[in-house]
Amino acid sequence: MKRKPCPVLLRERFTEEEAALVVAAMTKREREILREYCLGGYQKVAADRLGIARRTVDNTLQRVRQWADIRHLPQLVTVAVKGGLL
Repeated sequence: MKRKPCPVLLRERFTEEEAALVVAAMTKREREILREYCLGGYQKVAADRLGIARRTVDNTLQRVRQWADIRHLPQLVTVAVKGGLL
């Protein structure tokens, strides 16, 4: 299944509206995994809470980062916070 392109190209600094667009374009499962990662701070914690493998969490976060052109996990967490996921 081909994925739609990211609705915005994120910069080092971005607006809440841009972050909200990115969060809204994620799948329900991606948002769920990202939310648990942000709350737990570790991929293992998120995996345990969701009852999935740590590698699944890692792959999902990596795929979202690549899709949204986000280089680092802390920036992805910032997108989640600014986008209203938490």
